[in-house]
Amino acid sequence: MPIDAPKKLVVQGPFRYTRNPMYLALFTALLAWTLLYQTIDVLLYSVAVVGAVNLFVIGYEEPYLQRVFGPEYDEYRARVPRWLPRPPRQPDA
Repeated sequence: MPIDAPKKLVVQGPFRYTRNPMYLALFTALLAWTLLYQTIDVLLYSVAVVGAVNLFVIGYEEPYLQRVFGPEYDEYRARVPRWLPRPPRQPDA
């Protein structure tokens, strides 16, 4: 929450595998609902939410984090993917 924003870049726990684990959980729930209900309305809603979140992350959240955390965030971005989880990569030596 902006009211109690972290003072330090969080790179532990699920943030080691993907930069957006909470949004990824939301996308997974939307996919499950789409598969469960199999209606065009749920599919369109899911696509709209995924699109809106993606635009928010790329257009606001990432530039904000880069301004606040600078090179530390750049290094984190180089190691950890935005959406699809993967094992953590070591920084280039």
